Amino acid sequence: MNDLDGKYKILIADDDPTSLAILAAMLEKAGYDILIAVDGGQAF
Repeated sequence: MNDLDGKYKILIADDDPTSLAILAAMLEKAGYDILIAVDGGQAF
């Protein structure tokens, strides 16, 4: 955990908006910072 606020950042890449929203909500609730990509190109 080298981030200044002490949180881990997680990149989620998924082309299904429902799966993306559910996973992002779960991880945010667990205290993670979330970065979202809707496809592999955006994730890269």
